[in-house]
Formats: sequence, structure tokens, C-alpha cells
Amino acid sequence: MKSLLADEVTARTARESLLLGLEATGNMMGWIDPQQPAEIAAENMRRLGQMIETLCVVISDLNVAIENPRSGEVTKL
Repeated sequence: MKSLLADEVTARTARESLLLGLEATGNMMGWIDPQQPAEIAAENMRRLGQMIETLCVVISDLNVAIENPRSGEVTKL
């Protein structure tokens, strides 16, 4: 039981850190360098979009692990 609680605390902490990273990534999308060529800006936006998508998937997996700790989802992470 102690291990299960430690896993849940770890999952919650990881989720909170990732949510902060997601917020920071989203904030970066609003920043545009006016001297940056359009092609580079578009590529950077594409990469940021991929980062956001990845963070959302990991956060979703952590939510499942937190909500269903006995389902084995924690080991899936």
C-alpha cells in the first residue's frame, strides 16, 4: 500500500510539472520574433505543437494512473 501511495504522489508531482511545462510551451507560441523568417517561424510552431501534443498524452496517462492506481496503468508509464 505504501508503494501505491508513493507511486500516486510521484504521478501527481509529475503531472503538475508537466502542466507547468505545457503552460510555458503555450506561452512560447504567443511569442514571435519579427526578424525571424516565416519558414523558420512555421517550423518552430510545428515543433511547439508537437511538444504540446506529447505533453497532453503524458498528462492524460498520468491522470489515468492517478484515478485508477490498481488498474496497472502506473506500470505502463
